[in-house]
Amino acid sequence: MSIIQSISPLVIKDFEKSALIILGKAEVDKDGIGNYVELEGVTDFNIQSNITNIFQNTCALTFNLSLANTKDKYSLYNKGASYYDYIKEGRKIRLYIGARLTPDGGEAADYYWSWVYGIIDKPTMTYDENSEMCFISGRDYIAFLSETYLKKLWWGKNKRYDIVADQDKYSMPSDCTGIYRVFLDKTGTRTAFKEITLNSEYTYDWQTNELVFLIPSVPTEAAVGCLWIYYHTEINVATLVADLLTEAGIMNASERYLWLLNTALCTPTTKTVQRAWFNSGTNYITAINMLTEVATIYRFFINGEGQPCFKQIPLLSTTVKRIDDAEYLIKKTEERLDELYNHFIIIGEKRVMKKKNLSVIAYTALYDLDSTSGELRGAILDNGGFTLTSRGFKWREGEAGAEQDWHQSTSSTGYYNHTITGLPPDTEYKFCAYGTNTNEDYKQSPWVYFRTLPEEE
Repeated sequence: MSIIQSISPLVIKDFEKSALIILGKAEVDKDGIGNYVELEGVTDFNIQSNITNIFQNTCALTFNLSLANTKDKYSLYNKGASYYDYIKEGRKIRLYIGARLTPDGGEAADYYWSWVYGIIDKPTMTYDENSEMCFISGRDYIAFLSETYLKKLWWGKNKRYDIVADQDKYSMPSDCTGIYRVFLDKTGTRTAFKEITLNSEYTYDWQTNELVFLIPSVPTEAAVGCLWIYYHTEINVATLVADLLTEAGIMNASERYLWLLNTALCTPTTKTVQRAWFNSGTNYITAINMLTEVATIYRFFINGEGQPCFKQIPLLSTTVKRIDDAEYLIKKTEERLDELYNHFIIIGEKRVMKKKNLSVIAYTALYDLDSTSGELRGAILDNGGFTLTSRGFKWREGEAGAEQDWHQSTSSTGYYNHTITGLPPDTEYKFCAYGTNTNEDYKQSPWVYFRTLPEEE
């Protein structure tokens, strides 16, 4: 049967009267790669729609088919069945349906045919002493995309790094446009990876393109291949749409490449997205519509041949066909009634890097501690984004002793030490490390307590 595109002389008011919707035939993509075969033995068919106006609303359709399952030919389990594995959940189906008007007091009008393209939901089988039946339910492409939800999905690459002890910055590849997830194995065995959190354990420096560990999460032990970084890369908007359609099952992998090259279905665009991801629970049509807005003058729709289209909207002065109450009219307009309209306003992603602060630590174990002296040790782990001006120590006896100070002018971060002498034996002291920078930031570590050794007898 050929597809008859024209529905003249039908008009909107005709559909306010009684009409019969009949099924001419049903075909299923038997292997998931575009090989359609006709289903035999259809005994009943019904279709539902949310349509309120035949010509002016994009509708979402669901449908049900009943088939005589003679000799269990549509079996989901018997590999010897003639239609085995044809009607699996997720397979594409197309229905050749027609409308037959029954005007008041008159003969039935001609049939007007069109395809409905959809996705099969899980089929069911019934077996009794009188008949064996197969029941198929499904949704057209738009309904399927509206009611099917993504799992967490992102686009980019990943890279494995060796951990360098006490190194807080790791350079990212030049095509990195942001970090998505980071996994770290602190055991060094590459068997205990755990995800670490953005702006709590690490951040991303957009200016220098570096992953930056935040204090106190800087790894202190070297380990080979124990840092995995998943990062975003720039990607074309049309490619993202093709990936979503493939993920949803509207296209298979082999169709994806050809669809992107077919300008009748996909208008090439230079628009790109630097960081693309969708959270679990986003339905496919919402995700695609967001991308049409990124491309600014694009819309997504399913054409009359059941092919997904990602194309520019018709511009002013472009001749397009529009269904009118009387006939097809040629108008210079932006409106296309077979398009799925969308009205999303996308605000660009704004992410602020967590501020890096001057970072100072004091080591709890003194070096060469004896009854009258010991070596204090500290470290400036980060200069806070400004040049370091000084670093030093403060110490005093107990809680009430006079505070003493030692410091040095320097711009160098890292480890430093100072030996104090002349201390009384077996006495409790406390000390802290501190640092300053050119931003007049002052950072002091927590106080560390220690006790000099007893005097030798």
